[in-house]
Amino acid sequence: MWQVNRNTFDFLYGTDFAGFATNIYDTPVAAIPASTFDGGDLESPFPISRSLLLSTFASDTLSLWGDRVLLTGGVRRQEIRVKSYNYYNAGQLDGVYRKSALTPIIGLWVKPASARVDRQRGSGVEHCRNRPQLTGCVVHTGKQAVNVANTLKIPEWARFDLGAR
Repeated sequence: MWQVNRNTFDFLYGTDFAGFATNIYDTPVAAIPASTFDGGDLESPFPISRSLLLSTFASDTLSLWGDRVLLTGGVRRQEIRVKSYNYYNAGQLDGVYRKSALTPIIGLWVKPASARVDRQRGSGVEHCRNRPQLTGCVVHTGKQAVNVANTLKIPEWARFDLGAR
């Protein structure tokens, strides 16, 4: 879809306009000065510019060594198209600008172990599998102590999270 910019202007000051002697408490009635500097059609503004911004992206992930190494590669293409029109010749096409660029991307994800162990106040194991589209996570904690003397305990618990992004 094109973004269209429609503008027109008319500065009413006449060829010999020097301003009006005015007073906020006794405002004079003045005739509208002649139009000497204008651009476009005030009744029906024509386009002054049309802009189109395009962007496409593609990527893929290669999995190696049992999902321990993931290599992602991709490319993004962006394009800008602008047409400009002239105020003073009834909106005739004045210029065209078209430019595009390719931007490569690369990502490497290395997972050195199949499970991650995090120490909390007690003991616990967290095992997460991350992929570009799905996320799953299991968290299990052992019994935990609330205070330093280990007299107040929190029971062990497990949580399973599954999501898509």
